[in-house]
Amino acid sequence: HMLAAQFGLPFILAYVASYMLVAMGIFNVILAVYVDITMRAAKENDATTAEQYSRESVRIARTTRELLKKFAGAYHQFQNLEEPDLADALHGKSKNRIDVRSS
Repeated sequence: HMLAAQFGLPFILAYVASYMLVAMGIFNVILAVYVDITMRAAKENDATTAEQYSRESVRIARTTRELLKKFAGAYHQFQNLEEPDLADALHGKSKNRIDVRSS
């Protein structure tokens, strides 16, 4: 009350304004640090996610290639069978075994 009585309303308004500016400034610094940490973590996460996506794409391509090799091998083995052998193979009487698991 003493400062308000001595300096009047302009002092009170200036004091409140300066107090609010300091409080907002401190809040702004705290928020900026929080946002910076969050953005840095998001960047690292994006880099990790991109790397994982790349590795997964390569793994899927390799697996698909191996599967395609197996299908092609089985197709060629069926093509090389003679017509009677094919009929016997379909009925389970074939002497030739087809191994699809070999690479």
